[in-house]
Parts: sequence; structure tokens; C-alpha cells
Amino acid sequence: MAVKEEFCALLDHDPWPTAPAETDPEYARTWQRVSVAIQIAMRRWALESFLRDPARCEHREYAFAMIVYAASRVFYGRSKSEFTLDVVDSPLVQRALIGIGTPLQRALAQVEARLREDGREELACRYSPVWYLDVLLAGRRRPKPLIAMLAREAKLIEAVIGWGTERSEAAARRFMRVSHASLRGFHGIDMTELIAAVLKEVTMSLERSRQAREDRAVRCGVAGSLD
Repeated sequence: MAVKEEFCALLDHDPWPTAPAETDPEYARTWQRVSVAIQIAMRRWALESFLRDPARCEHREYAFAMIVYAASRVFYGRSKSEFTLDVVDSPLVQRALIGIGTPLQRALAQVEARLREDGREELACRYSPVWYLDVLLAGRRRPKPLIAMLAREAKLIEAVIGWGTERSEAAARRFMRVSHASLRGFHGIDMTELIAAVLKEVTMSLERSRQAREDRAVRCGVAGSLD
């Protein structure tokens, strides 16, 4: 009952009832946007959660992996049915690290500022944005932590899409189980408190997609009347 009340009840509120199922022509477009929204949010949330305890930065290899994840490229899909990165595809994972110099520098600046705020001046110098190439090289040489985070992210997204398209209590239970498993040990950090934020992000993305569909329908209607 708790699962039904907490998760399934959400399906009765806009825009979830109008979220496209797998047979809907808008399925790929809508859920790709949801996937991208979650990926962008997860990169921001993960680094913020990591920096709640600045002492974590004392282990630089551990911290570098999180910084690389936070700066990594978002996966937009290669087909209409592919919404998440295949972490088994090594070249594809390495592609997530191409052209991320500027995001890496921004992430390092965030870490440096947090450490200075905590009074860790000497440690903060080690996270200056000028060292971004060293951080990127570390991420390329030791990709396992990055792959682990991307895998957890992918499982979370797949569970969201499964729940939103199946709209069943079984899918809700699966989402609850997968979301807790994915976020409980995210690079050693318990991020399960963010499940509600994930759902909010999905809801906003679905709302934007629905509004876009309505706008296209209006434009098509106007064009048809002019003909």
C-alpha cells in the first residue's frame, strides 16, 4: 500500500497520464528529453553531495573520479530506442570525456571554492582549474569509477522510463528498488534523498514535452486553416 500511495498515485497527476507509451509516435522524443534532463541533474547533484564533506577531497583519485563524472558529456542516444549509455562499449565511454575541458574547469573551480570556504587552503590549491588536464588524464587511465557511476545513472533512467510507460504498481516497485540501489552507494555516497528530486525533474521534462506537442498541434492547425 505504501508503494501504491507514494509512487503510483503520481501517475494520476499531470503530466504523467499523458506521458507517451512505447507505441506512441512521441515516445522516443519525450523520453530522450527525460533521460537528458536526469543526466544533467545527476551530474550537478552528485558533485554537490560529494562536497558536503570536503574531507573526501583528501583522497584525490577518489575526488577526481567524481569531478570527471560531473563534467562528462551527456548521452543523447544513437537510436530511437536507446536512451542510456552502454557502459560495456568502452569507446563510447571514452567519448564521454571528449571536449570536456571547460566543464572540468568549472567543476574544479567549484571544488576549490568549497575547500577554501572550509579553510583548507593548501588542499584547495591542488584543485585549481589549471590542473584540469591532469584530472582528465586520471579519468582516462582509471575509468572504472566513472563507468560505475554511469551504469548506476543508466539503471535509474531505465527504471524511470519503465515506470512512466508501463504505469503499473509492478513498475513502481521496480523503480523504487532500482532507484534506492542506484543512489544508495553512488561513488560511496548515499544519495537516496534525491529520489524525490529525480521525480520532480522527470515531471518538469514531461510537462515541457507536452507543452511542445500542444504548440506543434496549434501551429499545424493554423497552417491547415490557411490552406
